[in-house]
Amino acid sequence: MTKEELAELVKNNWQGRSMIPISGEPLKAGQFRRISSAPDGYRIVYVTKVVNEGRDTHYLDTVGVCALCSDNLECGTDRDFLFSRNKSTLPFDLLIQTDIVGLLWSVDIDLYIGKVNHLQQMKIADSINELYVPLTSNGGLPIRGNTDPRWNWKLSELTIMQNLSKDCMLSMLDG
Repeated sequence: MTKEELAELVKNNWQGRSMIPISGEPLKAGQFRRISSAPDGYRIVYVTKVVNEGRDTHYLDTVGVCALCSDNLECGTDRDFLFSRNKSTLPFDLLIQTDIVGLLWSVDIDLYIGKVNHLQQMKIADSINELYVPLTSNGGLPIRGNTDPRWNWKLSELTIMQNLSKDCMLSMLDG
């Protein structure tokens, strides 16, 4: 598909959403990507799966299953993976929140930031599917109920992911 064909497709079918340019790196599972449409400027997500992988990720119906990430390391829980810069290609430490996951259009998933190795990728996928709770790469202690200060932070993170993924989720449900 040429740039002109993509522009025409977007013009005719995009239904008023703003289009953020896709980075040159193909969208793949195991990547950290920037989301520019976040309410606080931008956020980083970890791509766990790509639906329609193998197709040109410039197609508008390609979807990434993404976990929200944070640099707020002290708020991590036993459901989160803490990645130090030594364990990934990231230039900084980052928390992958495996309990805060949503669907995002590939056109909303922007700049490639880094990736993890295959073994780490499998552990994160299992954690998201609740088959594996990390023992050594966890981000903190379990939340002890709604009196734990991290409870409200997790709720605000969930609200952010719901807002980011709302458009894609509604489209998927509408079929």
